[in-house]
Amino acid sequence: MSEAHLSFFMTLIGYLSGSILYGYFLPKVLYGVDVREYGDGNPGAFNAGLACSKPLGVVCALLDMLKAIVPVAVAFHGLRLTGWYLVMPVLAPFFGHLYPCTLHFRGGKAITAAFGSLMGLLPVCWLSLVWAICILVLLPFIRDHAKLIRASLLLFLPAGFVYVKTLSMRCVVLLISLFVGYRHLPEESRLKRSKIR
Repeated sequence: MSEAHLSFFMTLIGYLSGSILYGYFLPKVLYGVDVREYGDGNPGAFNAGLACSKPLGVVCALLDMLKAIVPVAVAFHGLRLTGWYLVMPVLAPFFGHLYPCTLHFRGGKAITAAFGSLMGLLPVCWLSLVWAICILVLLPFIRDHAKLIRASLLLFLPAGFVYVKTLSMRCVVLLISLFVGYRHLPEESRLKRSKIR
């Protein structure tokens, strides 16, 4: 099978894996709770912890990372995809979480999936692990999580461009950073930007 076919196959697998929003489905199955009715209405791990329990929120966050780590690691380490053939398999779980076919393409903010997609590239993109650890350590101390994410991106994006050498992976870092930053804008800001477009 050619690299192009393998890339397409892993993109499909990655997207389907990313489309399983554990932060939404586990509370729904275990407790009959729709997490979109809590907090900021996001079908993610944070609201799962808010609506049900903190341990469940942690489990959902870990599963949301793993659903991205595994297909990306298989594509990169297992199938040895590189360069532009690797771009879509890395982005697919992330975009699956953002726009899941399982929830009418209305997904979460995808910060955990972003960590997972980039961690699947370890050791090439070890900064993603540093980024994830910093976020997890600072979360309990900073109430405005959106500001924390945006501030961290201001550091992660330039650092990623310095450390990651290939143009293809720089494009991955840029796209993931832009989409994560956009999804963490205040709701009113995103609505204004949509109207401008």
